[in-house]
Amino acid sequence: MQNDSLTAEQVRDLRALAGMIIPPSATYGVPGADDERIFSDILRSLERDRDDICRALAHLARLVGGAFADLEPARRSEVAATIREAGGAPLVAL
Repeated sequence: MQNDSLTAEQVRDLRALAGMIIPPSATYGVPGADDERIFSDILRSLERDRDDICRALAHLARLVGGAFADLEPARRSEVAATIREAGGAPLVAL
């Protein structure tokens, strides 16, 4: 999974966030957005939202003082709620 404008840490953080936004469902037998094939497609389709996504991921990293992907699930939820409350174009892009 290669991306020219996101750092490896940003890709990890975006994948963790994507899995929170669209989790897998055993009920419907579908994977979450962090599934390898689905997430690869997400990375390929960033195009027009790339700058806003990079800004949102940078803000996310500042909020947690490091990698969002490394946080415990409960802390991830808290941080995601903070991002949702802030709103704006970066959130819409995500």
